[in-house]
Amino acid sequence: MKIRQYFLLFFMLNSLAISSQKVKTVESEYTYCAPPILSPLEAKNEAISRAKTEAIANTFGFIVTSNNFIGMDNIDGQSHTSFSTLSESEVKGEWLRDLETPKVVNMAPMEDMTLCITVHVKGEAREIVSSSVNYKVKILRNGEEDVFEADEFKEGDRFYMSFSSPVDGYLAVYMLDDNGSAWRLLPYTNSSDPSFRIEHGRDYVLFSERHGGDGIEVTCDKNLEFNHIYTLFSPNKFTRPIDNGVSPKDNRLILPPNLSLKQFQKWFVGIRKYDKELTINRKTIKITKREQ
Repeated sequence: MKIRQYFLLFFMLNSLAISSQKVKTVESEYTYCAPPILSPLEAKNEAISRAKTEAIANTFGFIVTSNNFIGMDNIDGQSHTSFSTLSESEVKGEWLRDLETPKVVNMAPMEDMTLCITVHVKGEAREIVSSSVNYKVKILRNGEEDVFEADEFKEGDRFYMSFSSPVDGYLAVYMLDDNGSAWRLLPYTNSSDPSFRIEHGRDYVLFSERHGGDGIEVTCDKNLEFNHIYTLFSPNKFTRPIDNGVSPKDNRLILPPNLSLKQFQKWFVGIRKYDKELTINRKTIKITKREQ
């Protein structure tokens, strides 16, 4: 996915304060049987995600979490909201980077219309010791208020993020696409600061032109794409990687600064190792083309 600097993007997730432990190499081979409603690409991504979870869990164990998923649609001028809660076991560790490209070992359709996919993953992970912190991070679609929280988008949707923290600190936001690029959304394009200064107790609406930020609009080159949003927060200042700077998209839009996924991973792993108070929130968003 390419990103157009036109509208704002904001995310709201529950945060974890993380202290680092020894980095370990982990790997797993996992078989996932996907329901018929998932496309082969969605099934593959889910299989890889579960394989990484299993690899970390086998080394570090589990904690229990609960996640809320909210979707909003506008049909004939009326807003429709869907809400679901998923309670699940969450691993007591985090995936730092791939040491090998995730590989599909086997893919077999079953008689009941399910698709069973076996994948192999290998990477670096570290144990985390977490304590609840009341960070507020929400992804918002086509609106700056919390009622617009969503994780599914269509090409051309506007994105915003709301953020607040109980402590002062520094924030950065990156979007990773499935074409091997990482896009810097925060700090903003005209900022020379390595990270965005956050004041405790203040409610921020990021990527809003109304609030002085870069606006963001997403595009979709394929019928279906997944993008990964990384929000990094720490009470300490941290560096930012060297990127390529902005580039023109058309007469009214520009692409934000970007770097390769490999460069992003190298920077990401480095700052994680040296800042025990750095908190990472990761969220996957689904983007589809609009029907003509």
